[in-house]
Amino acid sequence: MSKRIAAAFFWLTLSSNLSAYEIESYRVIDGDTISARVKLGLNTSRTIGIRMLGYNSPEIRNVDRIEKMYGRRSTIHLKSLLQCKGTLDVTSTKRGKYGRWLGTVYCNQININRLMIRFEDAQKIKMHDLRNSI
Repeated sequence: MSKRIAAAFFWLTLSSNLSAYEIESYRVIDGDTISARVKLGLNTSRTIGIRMLGYNSPEIRNVDRIEKMYGRRSTIHLKSLLQCKGTLDVTSTKRGKYGRWLGTVYCNQININRLMIRFEDAQKIKMHDLRNSI
């Protein structure tokens, strides 16, 4: 019974404070969303959806061929950044409007969100140039 109480306490902590949690496993949904299993402590973990803060990648489920192509590139780039040797951590304070946690992901203390922002800015310029050339 005490493990359940401790797990509930850790989960409430995640929902109310800026806290860092280690990611056990993850799945990339698209260029700005992952589903991750996070360690809560006391051999307890939970799967949560994480919407990465600071950028918006193009959607991969879109009828626009150009946006879909750049959305796939963003997804592939995020997957490559998350394949780090070491620890993956997430910090989060609240949920977004679709129920996902809004967070920042770190790989060996390197801010993955910041790296993706640089990549997305470069992608927007290329996407804009490609649309104007058609």
